[in-house]
Order: sequence, then structure tokens, then C-alpha cells
Amino acid sequence: IAAVFQGYLWDDRIVPMIGIRRDVNRAKSSLGEGTTDPASFGALDEVSATTTTYGVVVHPLKWLDLYYNKSENFVPNAGTVDLLGNAVGSPIGESKDYGFSVSLLDNKLSAKLGWYETKAAASPSAIANFPLAQWVLTFQEVGYSGWNGGLSPFKDLANKAGVVYKRAIADGIIAGDSRLANAYTSDQVAKGLELELTYNVNKNWRIFLTASKQEAIETNIAHNLTAFIEERVAYWKSVPGLWTGQTTTASWNTTPQTGEELYNANILPELIKYQAAEGKPSTQLAKWRGAVVTNYMFSEGPLKGFNAGAGLRYIAGSVIGNPVIRNSTGDIIALDTEHPYENSTYVSADVWV
Repeated sequence: IAAVFQGYLWDDRIVPMIGIRRDVNRAKSSLGEGTTDPASFGALDEVSATTTTYGVVVHPLKWLDLYYNKSENFVPNAGTVDLLGNAVGSPIGESKDYGFSVSLLDNKLSAKLGWYETKAAASPSAIANFPLAQWVLTFQEVGYSGWNGGLSPFKDLANKAGVVYKRAIADGIIAGDSRLANAYTSDQVAKGLELELTYNVNKNWRIFLTASKQEAIETNIAHNLTAFIEERVAYWKSVPGLWTGQTTTASWNTTPQTGEELYNANILPELIKYQAAEGKPSTQLAKWRGAVVTNYMFSEGPLKGFNAGAGLRYIAGSVIGNPVIRNSTGDIIALDTEHPYENSTYVSADVWV
């Protein structure tokens, strides 16, 4: 359900807009319940939220426009759970953008400069959920029906050690469970500025320029997943045969592995990956971009109907990854975030007729 109001005040010099929206999402999954009969699923999980949007455009002068917008958003997330079976809240977002535009020289020159900031709270963290939460951890504890008869690596180690394995993952959750796709979250903030400029030198010749600066940072990444892993490691180390001593081949790798080797090969690298992203700018996102394009259209003479022009594009270098830090046995124990890999600045030129 949504409603929007837009007004035109003071001889259309002030144009406000207000919007309100109500969303409801209901869902239920049958994974792990061994049934395809909808009647046996029970009550649907439900989430709902009301969000608002408002903004205003002001025309104080014929050649000047000012604008401001602020909006809320909500992603319905019913049916999502974490590894412990706890329901996961829905992501919420807030954004604002503001700026001005001018039109000068009898409308030959127009320019727009704007700033924006977008915040996403409790947003799904892709690097924590896939494959770590959704596949790796569930496989290590629960196993997979199509692999080794469903035997999980740590359950196999417990069997060989003659102990009863106490798994932490909730009953009904299976490897690859779709309910885990958005199970663990982070907070994300993106902000920047954008400039657009168009200059019509005359009726045939136009120059267009754009420039932008942007940065996105992710924080509070899956702290509850980190706590889950730390609890599991403490348990695996406390039970004789789970961490060292016994070996298993009930894994992706057919080479016999101890619990410690399973952890170092499959879980630790993924844990390090999302922890290294904490508070760091997003990779593969260039901080600066710009382009300038000019075109001339012939409207008379022997070249009438032809266009000729040129363009220049610039993209600053960005972080594309981090070197790994290994221990004496060659296992990855951390990422070097202070000396990241960066790609080169990109510059290209174009001409056309």
C-alpha cells in the first residue's frame, strides 16, 4: 500500500513531495521438514514495515534550482534464519541526496552538482553468507545427502574417536539451505558526489562533461557468525579426536584430514576474508571517475549530415584484493589489508566520424 502527495506552491517555485508505503511479506520454507504438502508447513512467517520518502525542489531564481530528498527503504526478509535457527530481521536503508543545478548563457550552459549518502543497516553480507554459512559450515557439521551417504566430516571424526558429536546447527537446516542466503548481515555506507555539465557552444557543437567521487565501506560484518565459529573451534579442540589424531575423507578433498586441517583449509580462509573487509573501502570500486565528450554536427555544406567528435574517459585505480599471510606450515592465517593489490588507472580516448 502506498500514497504520494506532490504540491506546487508559491507560483510553482517550491515543489514538495511526500510518500508513505506499507509492505508485508509472508514466507515459509519446507527445507529439512521432509514434506511438500503446503498444509503441513504451519503458519507463515511474516514481516512488515512502513517507510517514508520526502523531498523538495526550490526555484529561487530562473537560472537556479535547489533540491533535497530523503527516503527510507525496507527489504522484506520473512523466513530467513541463521545457523542456530534464529529468525533474522529485515534489512533497512536510508538515503539522502541534495544539490543544485544552474542554467546560464541563455540556457547554453547547464550544470548540476549533487551529493548523496546511502546507509544500509542489517544488510545481507554476501562474503559471510556464501559459501561459508550456507555451505561450508553446514557441510562440516550436517553433511550433504549426495556425498558419502550424508556423513559430515566432523561427525565422521567423532565416530572414529568413539564420542557422541554435539552439533550446534539447528535441526532442519541442511547444506545449501536457501534460508541461510541472507542469514548474516553487515552495515554498509556509500557516499559521494556527482557533477554533470553540458555546454552548447552553438547549434552544431556540444560539449558534455561528467565527474564523480564515490566510496563504500562495510562494518559490523557477521559478528554473530564469528562467535558461532569461535564456539565451534573451542568445542572441536575440547573433544579428543575431533581436532587432532583422527582423520576423515568425508570432505570435498579425498585426502585424509584432521579437524584442524579441515578448519584451516575450508573455514579459516572464508572467515579471514570477511573479517579483512571490516571498515575497509569496497574493492573494485574506483574512487574517481570522469569523462568529457564533444561532438560537432554539420548542418550545411558538403559534410551536411556528418558528425565528428572525440571523448576522453578516466577511471582511478581501485583495490582488487589483498596479499595473504601464511604460517610456517603454509596455512593462510590473515590478509595484509595495509598493502592491497590495486589495478592501474584507466584512461581511454575515442574519436569518431
